Amino acid sequence: TFHKETQKFVAQCRNKNGRTFIGRFNTIEDAFTAYKSAKESIIKSIAEEYKSQIDSRVYYFLLNSVLKETD
Repeated sequence: TFHKETQKFVAQCRNKNGRTFIGRFNTIEDAFTAYKSAKESIIKSIAEEYKSQIDSRVYYFLLNSVLKETD
């Protein structure tokens, strides 16, 4: 989102504990890059947590998932 007061783009995402603030960035591309990194990390963490409870194909899909700008 764009924060009018600071004229910066804010990156944040949800995890299982709620919303996580990632940071404020000068460009939308920098904000997305930070969001992408954080979200992929969360996905991998959840995959590890539930590894023994999910199908191995799902586990490997989650480990290899990559977010795109259109996601």
